Amino acid sequence: MYCLQILIVLSGTTLGLYFLGLQQLIVPTTLGAIATALTDFDDRLSIRLRNLAYVCILFFSVSSILDFLHLHPADNSSLQQLAVQHNMTERTLARYSQKELGMSLNEWRQRLKVMKAMSMLTEGKKVESIALDLGYANASAFINMFKRWMVYTPDQFRKLYHSHQ
Repeated sequence: MYCLQILIVLSGTTLGLYFLGLQQLIVPTTLGAIATALTDFDDRLSIRLRNLAYVCILFFSVSSILDFLHLHPADNSSLQQLAVQHNMTERTLARYSQKELGMSLNEWRQRLKVMKAMSMLTEGKKVESIALDLGYANASAFINMFKRWMVYTPDQFRKLYHSHQ
């Protein structure tokens, strides 16, 4: 819920209006001038709310992309394809991903795949099956990616996991 706060400060013959951290508006104490100041404020608030709505739309668009990738880890759509599917530019998606995730979307995808692979390995799934489930062309490509992130091969990871159980 959006809460509007207006602080009115009387100082001599001027009236100060403070709106939501916007710059101070100093106007004479006539009703016409106050109405003008409130109209100006309404215009500024409209711009802020439009910007806020744009940020919210971006957040929900990126969230929907992340949800989609969670559900479809084998999807190998490019950043540009994901952006177009969610009505934004590739640059906007890249920038917003970096800001909100602290990393590129591609790095986030790799981490997601590693986490899903670790879970599947602990469940006893075969490496070839995991590779295909995560969208890799073959087990070798998957093993190389997993080792790059985890230092261990998938089979070494599975053995380490089971030895600590």
